Amino acid sequence: MAVSADDIKGAKLIEALNVHHGAINGLKYGTQGANTLDRVLILGDHIEGKDNTGGIAIEITAATVGAITRVRITNAIIKSFSRGMELTGVYGAVITAPSFSDLATPTRPYFLTSCKNIRGRDAFNATLVTTDATATLVFDMGDLADGNLLKVTMHALAAKSDMSAVGSLRRDFTFKRNGATTSLVASGTLVNDGGSGLPADALSAAVSAHRAQFNVKGIAAETWNWTVNFDFELQ
Repeated sequence: MAVSADDIKGAKLIEALNVHHGAINGLKYGTQGANTLDRVLILGDHIEGKDNTGGIAIEITAATVGAITRVRITNAIIKSFSRGMELTGVYGAVITAPSFSDLATPTRPYFLTSCKNIRGRDAFNATLVTTDATATLVFDMGDLADGNLLKVTMHALAAKSDMSAVGSLRRDFTFKRNGATTSLVASGTLVNDGGSGLPADALSAAVSAHRAQFNVKGIAAETWNWTVNFDFELQ
């Protein structure tokens, strides 16, 4: 499905609501010229990438930055062999509880270019197992654009394989991009309810090529089972 302002001239509302006719192959919204879209709703749809090499499940592209506003993506079931979601030039979006599968790069479902005021609630979750004290990459937020400020909250449940120790963990991170430099400017203190014995950097973050990356770290010679969830705000 591809919709542009050339297809629906003067449109101020486009909706894709609870489609029950099988999976949508590549959902795409965009503007051309000076046209704008003021509201895009994608609620509870099953959306698949267009092909098995480069398909993006949800593509929302503004011809000029800010020409698309007030995007809502809620409970979407997203299956893609490439990125799950790509937004360009969007000002104002709330992404709530998407479900991702079959991503070629499972830690990097989002690609946000020249976007502002984007909020992700229950935006990405993953399960994994650690058996050592090496930082393991869980989530990669994609490139930050100049002027972006990103706050991410990691939530994790961790349990030792024999259930002798458990932890409920949370940590906040803030990044900024200024010119050619992306930096991690603030790392909140790890909150660990459960006294699991996990290290103080059990949840950590770093920057790689303007990308914000998030890791978990277990304990050497111990098997830990993790469920990790992320919320973010991109300003």
